[in-house]
Amino acid sequence: MRDQNKQSGLELAKILAVLGGLVTLFSGILAIISPFNSRARLSDLDLIVNVATYGFLVIALGLIAILGSKYVSSLAWGVSIVGIGLLAYQFGANYLYDLGPIMIVIAGIVAVAVRLA
Repeated sequence: MRDQNKQSGLELAKILAVLGGLVTLFSGILAIISPFNSRARLSDLDLIVNVATYGFLVIALGLIAILGSKYVSSLAWGVSIVGIGLLAYQFGANYLYDLGPIMIVIAGIVAVAVRLA
């Protein structure tokens, strides 16, 4: 019974990591696209570059969370998923969807808790 509970907890962590990674990935894509929808002036070029840089970083963190969801049964990957979620929340805090990084952090916490139980 205990192994079944651990397996269910790890499946929950995988699902949360994938969903959070997808939302984070979508948020990064929207962050990159959003400055180009408005008429940007040359003086706004610095803002566009900063937003695009953070957008690419959030996309990379979302992809790492999606790919790392396969390995959440490992304690090291569980802790890494928490760190990835915190980084994605920090860099994506000004964008539309903050739920993705929060789901990634929760997935990492669940994975670590199940692994240590």
